Amino acid sequence: MDQLIIYDIFNLDPDISECSIQFLLKTELKPTFISLVSKNLHLVYQENYISEGKVCFADDPELNPAYRTTFHKLDIICYLLSFYSNAIINPTNKLRITRDVTGFWKQVALGRRIYDSLENK
Repeated sequence: MDQLIIYDIFNLDPDISECSIQFLLKTELKPTFISLVSKNLHLVYQENYISEGKVCFADDPELNPAYRTTFHKLDIICYLLSFYSNAIINPTNKLRITRDVTGFWKQVALGRRIYDSLENK
């Protein structure tokens, strides 16, 4: 398990002391972080997430996580929310990145519920 700070995950200005989830959605992930997750979890990063009108269901959020082959920025944000269930994140917060793909998807699912509740406020 690797431990990183939020600055290690997103391309953030070092002067930023806090950032919203909406801000992180617009911020690029660092290529080194994408490589780390891809290597550890054997998943491919897909930059453009399309949730509707899919022909292929291999990466459908409703699909059993064992069959998923890609991850998206929103998955990382939901993973982050599963540990810091707040709409405002301090970039110096630490985050453990698991090497267990099943555990990763469980945390993403938990974070997704938090994300959806924040979006519906």
